Amino acid sequence: MNAINDNLTFDKLPEGVRAAFTGRVVRQQFEQDHLFYKMSVEPDHGRSFNISPWWSSYNSLTPSDGGFAGAWNNPLGIRNYTKINAAVPDRWNTLNNLLMMRLRVPVVGFVGKCERQLAHLGSNPLTTDKFGAPYLGGGHVQVYLPNLTIREIEWMMSSPV
Repeated sequence: MNAINDNLTFDKLPEGVRAAFTGRVVRQQFEQDHLFYKMSVEPDHGRSFNISPWWSSYNSLTPSDGGFAGAWNNPLGIRNYTKINAAVPDRWNTLNNLLMMRLRVPVVGFVGKCERQLAHLGSNPLTTDKFGAPYLGGGHVQVYLPNLTIREIEWMMSSPV
């Protein structure tokens, strides 16, 4: 059985997707039953046929990536940890819900570190660049899994945090 996205390459992804990564990006096949998690404003993406492509692997993918346990046990709390390290400003997503899914089929995705993003103007800067602009740091290992629908996943959890 061919994996979803089997013929997709990073250079064929939209510019906005490629710009969300910093450094090296690896094309990786994830097998059936691989677990992913994310923080989201949506309490249940299961009502939608198309599934958001931005996820984090439940298990570590690199030596510096703590997987779900690293995010959950972080002293900042999973919401603030995700906001800063996955560089998700409130204007995109308030990260109020924890979602987990399991793949029902093999899927090819792209793994790399999140690029930093400009935080809300007027908020306290979490980090600053050399010009003093407020940025969310980024650096979290993210997984981009395009073209998923509700048929290819099983929802494992949806819970407010």
